[in-house]
Amino acid sequence: MWLLAAHSQLRINGLTALHDSITNFYLCSIPEDYFGANYDATLDFSELGWTDVSIDGTAVSNGEYTFQLVEGGKYYLVTATCGCEVIHTRIGFTYLPLVWLQGEFGHEYVRGLVTLCMPGEVSAGQWHAKVKWRGWYTNYDFKHKRNYHIKFVDANGEKVDRRLFGLRKDNSWLLDAGQIDLARLRNRTATELWMDFNARPYWADREPEMLPGVRGEVVEVFLNGEYRGVFGFTEALDRKQLKIKKFDETTTPKTIHGQLWKTDRYNEITRMTGINNNWNNNSALWTGYEIKYPEIEDVKPTDWSVLYNAIDFVANSSDYEFCKHVGEYFDLPMIRDYMVLVQTLMADDNNGKNMVWVCYDRTEDKKLTLFPWDLDVTLGQCWNNAHYHYSAQGWNKEVSMSHQLLHRLKTLNPGHFYDGVIQRYHELRSTILSQESLTQRYAEKYELLMNSGAGQRESARWTNDSDIGGYDLNFPTEYNFIKNYIGKRLNYLDQNVFVFRQPLVGDINGDYMVDAADLNDVINAILGRYTGNLQDVDYNGDGVVDVLDLNTIINVILGSNNP
Repeated sequence: MWLLAAHSQLRINGLTALHDSITNFYLCSIPEDYFGANYDATLDFSELGWTDVSIDGTAVSNGEYTFQLVEGGKYYLVTATCGCEVIHTRIGFTYLPLVWLQGEFGHEYVRGLVTLCMPGEVSAGQWHAKVKWRGWYTNYDFKHKRNYHIKFVDANGEKVDRRLFGLRKDNSWLLDAGQIDLARLRNRTATELWMDFNARPYWADREPEMLPGVRGEVVEVFLNGEYRGVFGFTEALDRKQLKIKKFDETTTPKTIHGQLWKTDRYNEITRMTGINNNWNNNSALWTGYEIKYPEIEDVKPTDWSVLYNAIDFVANSSDYEFCKHVGEYFDLPMIRDYMVLVQTLMADDNNGKNMVWVCYDRTEDKKLTLFPWDLDVTLGQCWNNAHYHYSAQGWNKEVSMSHQLLHRLKTLNPGHFYDGVIQRYHELRSTILSQESLTQRYAEKYELLMNSGAGQRESARWTNDSDIGGYDLNFPTEYNFIKNYIGKRLNYLDQNVFVFRQPLVGDINGDYMVDAADLNDVINAILGRYTGNLQDVDYNGDGVVDVLDLNTIINVILGSNNP
């Protein structure tokens, strides 16, 4: 049996208080209801060997003490004797769950121990796990606040599923550090937004329990006795979450059904502007893509052909072929909502990189669905803080449609696809994307950090660190920036001709003017010379392009008020 040594603990009303060896404080998680009130407590110092304990100058008699007016970020000064040594430390409280990681972690999975202390729960979970750093750029040598991938195991190293926070029961969980994010919770908040409005993929009716994103909790993490700050403890976006079909182990070779790929860098293949045939079915990697399901160890060889054929179609099909067949290759309602999400939040790092492509069951339908991943570079956050976010990710910019699928869907507008994107945006602007609703999401996360005291601890731990370009980590300033950014961004999107401005009636060519160019398109269509999508020039929608469409567009021109 393998086991890491446990750390000595202070217990408050039976709850474990975790110690930060860097700045010397103990942190205990209690229910939020106790904040703003006095907290009567019984303290147990037996594991620490303390005697003659006093807190804020008041002697602790028989371990009984009342903490006055508990607040986030407030600490109580402790003095005690331990043998011949006088101890000076502090005690603070949070209402966020606490996570204690033990182990020496790196790029590969190694054994470790995970302790989870839920607010007010005396029985803390303590479990064996395999843990590694997660990510690519975030794990360069000069990076400090790492992301972690946790896989729970038993004492013998065998896989064990665990249910955390009332979410799914699984062995695979993620700790998201928000490493470059000056608000720390952009990714968590944007993911929840996506979960609330996406169209749901084409197999959702067959798999009603599928989830098109990951849920999670905001926690505070300690690593080997050092406070590491605020993290999102989340599910993984994997086969189990998306409910895609498992591979068949009973056949030889094994039959692949559902597949999932992630992109981790920008190049012509991940942007679908070009293609190569260098993929190898004995490798999990191909030019910026990694196959996440099925894992290569389980179905070697794998098969890249479904993804390859979709990229080849986007990169090399004629405009006519693209418009006619794109819906056979891609789940267009989900891609519509993806485009709304990335433009609304200025998600400039999700346009080739940080994209998840999924096929539900390649033996039935090879159509691909798109999901966002790692939405930390949003609402003005720069991907590396090199120029701070104000100048790098301005609110008055369009997310570049350098991804060829998104670019062609916008510019060619097959079957009025991009008109549908615009309509979807304006439909959501009155509800989930209203300025009030969107701002409130970020306000709730900000209040969670500040009221629990986690924001103050995070700032003290990471301000001026190279992870954030040496800048101050100031949550009130950052929240005000986000709030102002949302207002300016939505106003820009509402009015900008090339993003989400409502189309003019009769604007066939999409230049936001109804004029002779639109009239010529209708005439050419009647004469059989129009090379675009005939649906675009069938102005009255009767299925025929004829003199009625011509008369209608003439009347619009004569009576329109064009900008």
